[in-house]
Amino acid sequence: MLPFTHGSDWGVDQCKQGEESSGHFRTSSTMLKFLKNVVGSAGGIKDLPYVIGEPYSSAWGSWTHYRGTSKEDNSPVSIFSMVANDAEDGRLAAARIGAKRLRAIRHPNILEFLHSTETETVVEGGVIKTTIYIVTEPVMPLAEKIKELNFKGNQRNEFYGWGLRQITKAITYLHSECALVHGNVCVDAVVVTRSLNWKLHAFDALSEIDGANSAASSPMLVGFHFSYAEERLLQYEWLVSPQYKPQEPAKANWATIRRSSPWAIESWGLGCLIYEMFSGSKLTKTEDLRNTESIPKALLPAYNNLLAAAPERRLDPARAIESSEFFKDKHDSGQFMAMGKEHVGAINLEERQEVERVVRRRTEESGSELIPCLPDEVALLCLARVPRASHHVLSAVCLSWYNLLHDKVFYDVRQELAVAEEWLFLWTQDADRCNVWHGFDPATNKWFQLPHLPNEHRTAGSSASAVVDGKLFVIGGQLSSGCACNFVSYFDMRHYCWKQAAHLNVARAKCMAGVIGNQLYVVGGFTERDQNAGATAEAYDPVTNKWRLISSMKIPMELYDSAVLGDKFYVVNSSSENLVGLVYDPQKDEWVDMANGLNTGWQSKTAALNGKLYAVGDSHSSEGKNEISVYNAAKDVWESIKGVLDDTAPVLSWGPELVSLGGRLCIVGTSSKAHVAVVDINETSKPSVATLTYYEDITKKIQFAEPLPRGACQVLAL
Repeated sequence: MLPFTHGSDWGVDQCKQGEESSGHFRTSSTMLKFLKNVVGSAGGIKDLPYVIGEPYSSAWGSWTHYRGTSKEDNSPVSIFSMVANDAEDGRLAAARIGAKRLRAIRHPNILEFLHSTETETVVEGGVIKTTIYIVTEPVMPLAEKIKELNFKGNQRNEFYGWGLRQITKAITYLHSECALVHGNVCVDAVVVTRSLNWKLHAFDALSEIDGANSAASSPMLVGFHFSYAEERLLQYEWLVSPQYKPQEPAKANWATIRRSSPWAIESWGLGCLIYEMFSGSKLTKTEDLRNTESIPKALLPAYNNLLAAAPERRLDPARAIESSEFFKDKHDSGQFMAMGKEHVGAINLEERQEVERVVRRRTEESGSELIPCLPDEVALLCLARVPRASHHVLSAVCLSWYNLLHDKVFYDVRQELAVAEEWLFLWTQDADRCNVWHGFDPATNKWFQLPHLPNEHRTAGSSASAVVDGKLFVIGGQLSSGCACNFVSYFDMRHYCWKQAAHLNVARAKCMAGVIGNQLYVVGGFTERDQNAGATAEAYDPVTNKWRLISSMKIPMELYDSAVLGDKFYVVNSSSENLVGLVYDPQKDEWVDMANGLNTGWQSKTAALNGKLYAVGDSHSSEGKNEISVYNAAKDVWESIKGVLDDTAPVLSWGPELVSLGGRLCIVGTSSKAHVAVVDINETSKPSVATLTYYEDITKKIQFAEPLPRGACQVLAL
């Protein structure tokens, strides 16, 4: 579970294990009564301050979607109802959970919850009929809105492109901020407002991502954390019609689900949605997805990747949108709203006025107060001081706060106020030798797993990593074919997803990366085709998203370690017999030889702290591993630091990683277990003394396979 998401709050101790009946999960009466409080008052439909009108012809699952109006001001609403004649019908528990989720989750592209209630009536034979009502903002089913608008050609593609972007944002928000998987993205799960905004709903089958729970047989646990048999881990998967299920849940292949990315099922659903939109018909059987005649050619590659048979090969929805040629020339939100006003001839006058109102409201919101009665400058200073672990709560308060927390300016202010928090990121490999990144929040002492890397870096070895511009970069690497690659991926913490950066000019693996100012430097490595490429170096500008070649080193180098000290980039090779150390000066764009003492004594991983270079362990020797040393530039020697590490903290296995974290040294290593130690250096004493301030065995908290990759630790401050 991510540290900024809360675990299940469904009263685990009150739960009784369910039993299956007629394909539905049946819960105890006690649990159903407990869940009734989730939905709202049980006073009955007479207490509902809304009037139920005519139903739409389509809705998701067992729900019926009605037009409605408010009794207070006659304003339009939508009302969803679900009826069950069996008090232990599993649909009731799922509906109550869905209602609570819808009430709690706020996002511009998720249906806005207004009210809910539940009624019980006695029908013939003494059977109690239970009805759940959910009231939301006024919306129309997507399928009916498409028929009503009857857009053709480019106009249709603009509308679809606009909508798919919005649904993808909703899916990404569920993943990144809520650690949830929707589970059944399809045309019936999407509704459209009068201002043509697309909204995701149908939360009955929502699943929690619990990738950090090594004891779990699946990364998705839905609703309650019962002690289920493995086949019940997706508790409400039976709500999803068979034609919408990818093969892994359809065949109950839980091992595959466990290994798959959290977005694998979501990507399949997005593919189903695309098929239904462009074909103009509901999906009746899975095989229909192979019929791609109606899919635009520009969208077809992304469509096929979303529906890949192997879940690990499916693109995550955000990447599918970013990489597809179909979306390259589509209007952004503001342009589409303006375009919408020109192209809504099929919409009645009332709806056109609604479009005008929303456009006007959006314009006003862009200049509205963040906190009422406070100037925005003051409100920003207040919000910027909220700890990062609570940012997901802030983003759910209102649209203006959501936009603020996804704006770089917000994090620039946190840096200026010196309240930016440093989180540790650790690169490991799982049992299948797939690359995995974990994060650690020192403030809450919680570990969490990042979403799976893009396919290009999922299994690539010997990549470099660095942090620049508030993003975690993974650079180059060696593919399974043995060739080096030029792929560059980065993790955007503000949007909590992996993205692609511009490719390297030279494919390379076993290279090193360092950051000076706001420039990322990558040097050395090797390629299969050109061994001399190991002498090349290049720099990346995150503002322009471009790489440029810089001066080459005097010889090709397969690098072992590097460090940035001041405004210089230091690199050493991996040979213990022929040590070569070079220093790059970006101001002069030239390489010079490293000082002899610095070079010959550089036997382990290093980190810069308070203007000094520290090293830990000795990767070329099995002796003296539990030792920290500091480089004395005046004497050109490495000096040992007293204290701290002994056999009680067996962190320093072969090749430990060292970084600066919160003004201290953080050491991460693996032996038979994975360990983290934080060391405080007292530089006032002569010689310096190191004190162990934190130690933890993290073996059960992360996935790892020893040894750690080179450059496996990074620190990101936001």
